[in-house]
Amino acid sequence: MKKIIVVSLTTIAFAGCLPQQTEQVDLPIETPQQEEQIEKIGLTNQEVQTTAKYLDYSAENLAASSGKTLIFFHASWCPSCKELNKEINEKLSELPSNLTILKADYDTEKELKKKYNIVTQHTLVEIDQNGNELQKWVGGDFAQIQKSLTK
Repeated sequence: MKKIIVVSLTTIAFAGCLPQQTEQVDLPIETPQQEEQIEKIGLTNQEVQTTAKYLDYSAENLAASSGKTLIFFHASWCPSCKELNKEINEKLSELPSNLTILKADYDTEKELKKKYNIVTQHTLVEIDQNGNELQKWVGGDFAQIQKSLTK
C-alpha cells in the first residue's frame, strides 16, 4: 500500500497564521495502472495542498514559498488592513492552492518596503520566485485581488 500525505483545511485562529495540518492516510492501490496514474500527477508520498497558505513574513517562509507569492503589507493599527486580514482568513480556501500570502509588518519591514516602493499600508505585492514585482494593489479589495490571482 502506498502512503499519501493529505493536507487538511487550514485551521484559523486569532491572527490566522497557523501552519496547515497534515495527516497520513493509507490508500489501497490495486493495479499498476492506478499506481502509474497517481505517480503521474505527483501524489505519491507528497503533500497535497488543498488551500492557499497565509503566513507571517520571514525569510524562511519566503524561501519556502512556491507557486504564486503575495506580500501583504499589514499594519496592526490600520482598520482596512484588519478587515482584509479577516477576509483573507475567511476566504483562504477560495484562493488558488498554489498561492502563498506572506503578511509583512508595515511598521518594521523597512527594507522590504523600500525594495517594493511601499508608501502606504494595506498594499499587496505579487512577486516571482526571484523576488521581482509582478503586480501591486494599494488598498485593493479582496474580490479584485482574487480575480487577478486566479487568471
